[in-house]
Amino acid sequence: MITIDEIKMTKYANLLHNIPKEYVTSNTPLPFECNELKMFNQGIVLYETEIPKAENTYIKMVVHDFALVYLGDQIIQVLDRTKLTNHGFTIKK
Repeated sequence: MITIDEIKMTKYANLLHNIPKEYVTSNTPLPFECNELKMFNQGIVLYETEIPKAENTYIKMVVHDFALVYLGDQIIQVLDRTKLTNHGFTIKK
């Protein structure tokens, strides 16, 4: 057995600032396996929406794998299907 010193993780690159310039847009969510995305076993999908500023907003979603939820540039939720499939949370004004 070998001993490995502690590895300190630091932020390297902002995910949202490194999205490829060529991407698919749609008014409805698309599954990875669709012909437009062609990501049959890997990849990332970015969904965006506008949230009303004047009130609290309840967000409900089904997560089939893993999701990072951003508000602006900040991660506000980390969702994982191993814990729940149907997720819900409130974004407060």
